[in-house]
Amino acid sequence: MSIAKKKLLVIEENLALVSKAAEGLEAKYFTALLQHSGFRKDELAGFLGVDSKTVDNYRNSGKKLKTMRRKSS
Repeated sequence: MSIAKKKLLVIEENLALVSKAAEGLEAKYFTALLQHSGFRKDELAGFLGVDSKTVDNYRNSGKKLKTMRRKSS
């Protein structure tokens, strides 16, 4: 596979991740990422722009985390 094609695949994968994040992240995926990342729960939650208690509440209620927020003007 050519370098250009590999770069295109990386861009497509990144765009897919952004799209998925915009849709919302199931709390179980947060937990899996937490186990593999080496971050503390509050650190990882902070990277996603949510509070760690919010993650717990969403996991308990089965809601998806909205990880991308618009900044208010």
